[in-house]
Amino acid sequence: HWEQAVLLYTHYDEFDQAANTMMAHSPIAFQHDQFQMIMQKVSNMELYYRAVQFYLEEQPKQLNSLLNTIVSKVDHARVVQQVRKAGHLPLILPYLKQVQQTNSQAVNEAINELYTESEQYEELRQSIEDFENFDQIALS
Repeated sequence: HWEQAVLLYTHYDEFDQAANTMMAHSPIAFQHDQFQMIMQKVSNMELYYRAVQFYLEEQPKQLNSLLNTIVSKVDHARVVQQVRKAGHLPLILPYLKQVQQTNSQAVNEAINELYTESEQYEELRQSIEDFENFDQIALS
């Protein structure tokens, strides 16, 4: 009956409740495409970060897809911190590249760190040249 609850919450524009129900009862109620649609309409911003955690734990291969859906609604530095803390920073490199144009220090440092770890020195050089907002002393 959780699928029906999600359907009713969505029908009555209770998107926060729909998202919470899908995450709480994911084996039965979760559908990635429907969840992404719901996440575009939630009003509680904390749900974005709960969703990131949920995807890290249960849908890691779909995390970049979720992040693309909510890219304009999240604090990129907070996403970096959350995913770094979980130890899965390489997982979101496509998202990081997408948002690097914001020249966020947290994003730039995360990308530079990933390029250094994977010995992608040409990409690292390009990142440093194009986006100067990072801790240069820490990188060296």
